Amino acid sequence: MAVTVQVTTLRRLRKAHDLTAAEAAAKAGISEGYWLELEAGQRLGMPGKLQQIADAFELEYYDVVLIVRKSWELAQRRAERNGDGGSNK
Repeated sequence: MAVTVQVTTLRRLRKAHDLTAAEAAAKAGISEGYWLELEAGQRLGMPGKLQQIADAFELEYYDVVLIVRKSWELAQRRAERNGDGGSNK
């Protein structure tokens, strides 16, 4: 059963569950590096991986898409402020 999401970024989701990045990645069945790239907004993620996160944290798929998108948007804004243009993996 999916729960209502109350977090806005992947990092906040992880911290709400009191997990390290390695623990969150293991819970979702993805690599820690992939998790960290998603959390840092360096990639938007593949649908299958996002579904794994949704399943692991009992969230709706679309909520995870929104969370990852928010992380990505924040990273883009930081990059623009810093003048490096950001990334778009």
